[in-house]
Formats: sequence, structure tokens, C-alpha cells
Amino acid sequence: MSPEELKAKIDLLHAKLNEYYDLDDSWRTIGEWPEGERGSILHPPATEEEIRQAEARFGHKFPPSYREFLRLQCGWQHCWGDHTFIGTARPGTKKAQEKIVGDVKWQIDFLREDSQEEWPAAAASWEAADESNLYLPHHLVIATDFRGALWVFDTRTRDATQEMKLTFWEKSYGAQDPTFKDFHEYLDFAIGEVEFRLEDWKGNAKLAKKQKNQPPKAKTNARVSKKAAPRKRSK
Repeated sequence: MSPEELKAKIDLLHAKLNEYYDLDDSWRTIGEWPEGERGSILHPPATEEEIRQAEARFGHKFPPSYREFLRLQCGWQHCWGDHTFIGTARPGTKKAQEKIVGDVKWQIDFLREDSQEEWPAAAASWEAADESNLYLPHHLVIATDFRGALWVFDTRTRDATQEMKLTFWEKSYGAQDPTFKDFHEYLDFAIGEVEFRLEDWKGNAKLAKKQKNQPPKAKTNARVSKKAAPRKRSK
């Protein structure tokens, strides 16, 4: 995908998100948005040096599709599902970074308390036991919704092109669908989701308006008089 095509997808999703958030302002309450924040926020591009430094801090190289995103937008607040993508971890996404660190620490503590195994030595066998098991310290966590859900690049899935599967992780259930082969596929999914929600919202609004404008139905008398049966003719 060319940078121009990727930028077009980002801009489309950004515009659709803001249209949706304007219609459904409950997201602001659910997400406890700071005063003045109205919707999707894209951060300025990252430099190559910022990307390299971030990879060194995270301990993982970014897959190419996410690197391409970072060269255009270094972070995204209130993306689909009110997730914040932390980019290269600039100060602007500090709150999301702290939340991710907290969720990773929560999992580490939980596994140590719940198991007699030695961690992180037991991580590989634990992950192999069930596809929902994802030991977060060994993977690349890039986004949070602040309510226990994360987007994680599964480092075990890195292929010959250096792409990694992007997986949804939730505190109560672990790794689960949806998963995507790369960040581009995630963007296509998010665009489809927000467009569907917009159509559904607009459809419901049209129906409500139509029902409001319809004249009230005439009331019918519940008591229906019985007609007298016709008398038989005499032969």
C-alpha cells in the first residue's frame, strides 16, 4: 500500500469517527474524555529516529504496516472503540502508556499468584496450552481503551515480511477475535465498523422521525355491535 493510499484510509476513518462521535456522545462519558476533547485525535508523524528509539525501548521491531502508519501519524486517540494507539510513546499518549503498563503488571501478578509455575519461564508452555493465552510482556502492546482491552502484536506470528498478527486482548478473556494479519487490515475493519454503526444510527433516526410525523391512528371502538341474523324465508 502506498503512503497516499494509507493516508486516505486514515483520513477516512478519522472523519467517519468524528461524525459518529458527534451523533453518539455517550462515548465521552464512558471514556471520561477530558474537557475540550470532541473526537478522534491524530498525532503528527514520527521521525525515523523516534521509531528506532521506540523499538529499542519496547524490545521489538514494529511490523512494516505499523511503521508506515507511524511515519504518517505518531499516535491516535479515540480511534475505533475509543482505543488510543500510543505510537512511539510521546508525552501526548502518556496516560495510555501508563494504563498499558498497569495492565501488563496486573497480568504478571495474577499469573504468579494463580500458578505454582516460575514466570516468565512458564510463559511458552502456558501460551501453547490455549490460543487465548497471551503473555503480554513477550509481545508488543500498542493500544488501550482504558477499560481492560488492548491491541497487541503477537510476536510469535512474525512472518518473512516482518508482519505480525494484530490481536484483540481483554482482561477477562485474554486473546480473542478479531485478529488481523497487519495494521492495514485493522484499518479496513475499523472503517467498515464505523460505517455500519453510522448507517444503523441514521436508519433508526429516520424511522423515529417518520413515526413522529405520522398522524395518530383513529381509535376503534372495542365493542362491536352484532348484526341481527337475517330471517329465513318461508317456503
